[in-house]
Amino acid sequence: MRKLLILLVAAAFVFTMALPAMAADERTVTLYGSARMETFIQDFDKETSSSLNFDDKDLIWRLDASSSRFGARFKAGDLGGNVEIRPNSASDMRHWYGTWNFGSGTLLLGQTWAPSFMPICDECMIGGGGFLSGYGDLAGGLRTGQIRVTFPMKAVNGNLDLAALTPTSNTTDKGAFTADTDATIPRLEAALSFASGAISGKVLAAYGSFDVVDTNNKDLSVDSYFLLANVTGSFGPFWLSLAGGIGQNMADYGYVSGNVFNAGYSTLSAGIVDVDQTRFVAELGFKLSDKAALFVNYAQLSEERDSLTTAGVSDEDEKSAMAFGAIITVAKGFTMTPEVVITDEGERTTAGVKGLDRGNKKYYGIYWQIDF
Repeated sequence: MRKLLILLVAAAFVFTMALPAMAADERTVTLYGSARMETFIQDFDKETSSSLNFDDKDLIWRLDASSSRFGARFKAGDLGGNVEIRPNSASDMRHWYGTWNFGSGTLLLGQTWAPSFMPICDECMIGGGGFLSGYGDLAGGLRTGQIRVTFPMKAVNGNLDLAALTPTSNTTDKGAFTADTDATIPRLEAALSFASGAISGKVLAAYGSFDVVDTNNKDLSVDSYFLLANVTGSFGPFWLSLAGGIGQNMADYGYVSGNVFNAGYSTLSAGIVDVDQTRFVAELGFKLSDKAALFVNYAQLSEERDSLTTAGVSDEDEKSAMAFGAIITVAKGFTMTPEVVITDEGERTTAGVKGLDRGNKKYYGIYWQIDF
């Protein structure tokens, strides 16, 4: 972590000192940071654990090492960039990319949010937000390496994003096809954002493909796709956001949140069996004042695939969650978000046999954030 911090400061220094003189009036470097704490109780029913036969309640009181960050934004004429790190030793780089405005659009190279990162929930207590993506919100591919071109679309008051992302692979449930994986194309995403008056939103399509290989060099293709959309409308002090989508083999694509099943090899068909997924999420909010707002979320995620072992039946999973919270601005740059999150872990069907109810998980507490 210390090495990355030194590198970040050195990059800012080199950027300001080494640019051509003709760009001297345009170059800027902006440093920023965010410190965040999670303070909440997690209360799990005994059914949510395969190893415990009792309810479990724990206090969580910790730095949010995933979403706290320190970064630098660079700008020099048509060139720009962002380097951002966090105090997480397992994964300390959040963003590292450069941009070039070529007139009709902008080229981006490096690691940042994928276009498919399009959540609508304001829930943030657990991990700085995104928890409800495990239950239906749209977190997409999070931050990943990519080459992306963005074109302004004046007709819809938005942007068109075309991105080629780092390919992924997955050998889980692939039977004997685990000797190797081959990818010949990047993951592809295309997104269109739009706005009109009090309404704004985004639609996205994505595709990915890789081969799994057995020890005899026989290969099978695993193809993934998904179609997503979100829309938000403001009506006086109220706002309403809706989002959802459908997809195939989203876990194999690398879609980060909530996936239970993977595309799998079936001896019944001697081929790959696909997973179908459906997501839905909604948020209703009310702005009390410039200092406070209330929100409520509901999210639902469903998955289904044909059984890998039993003909004529399927594996199924459905779960949902609700969140209630308030966003309170204590001072400029300082917010508190008291929240309650309740999940319904549902029932999972395996090879056509429905399992026991998996109980509920409850979280309640406050998320603290100071941006500087």
